Amino acid sequence: MHDTPENREVAGDAALYFRAEEPASLAAQLERLRAHPQEATERGLRAKLRAEALFSWETIAARYAALLARVAAG
Repeated sequence: MHDTPENREVAGDAALYFRAEEPASLAAQLERLRAHPQEATERGLRAKLRAEALFSWETIAARYAALLARVAAG
């Protein structure tokens, strides 16, 4: 994943990062996963669990409800 603060916030430690201005860094990460397929599987599971925990409809709806309650309370 392109190494930006936004992507790190979303993907956390589930992703491998590369620098867009350095194509070799992407190639190195792809080679790492090719050489270690178990790591790719583990990172995929971590990504799934992270998405379910942080970005499920229930979680996001609860956050918005709390935000709107704070705004309404002044």
